[in-house]
Amino acid sequence: MLFRSVNLIMDKPVIRELIQNNCRKEIIITELQKILHDETYRSQIIADYKALRIKLGETGMVDRIGKQMVSLI
Repeated sequence: MLFRSVNLIMDKPVIRELIQNNCRKEIIITELQKILHDETYRSQIIADYKALRIKLGETGMVDRIGKQMVSLI
């Protein structure tokens, strides 16, 4: 669910979720072709991942959230 998390955290479709009915050979090939050959599409994904990295903060985000959750109990 890591990829789904990207879309949820960013509150927009950053990457296409290739799960369940969307996990078919034709769809996977189409998506890979877009990533490999469509510079605008690929650049947007890269920009969104950079924004995600800023949004999450420095390394150790999971540990920080865990500590915050424990402190609230």
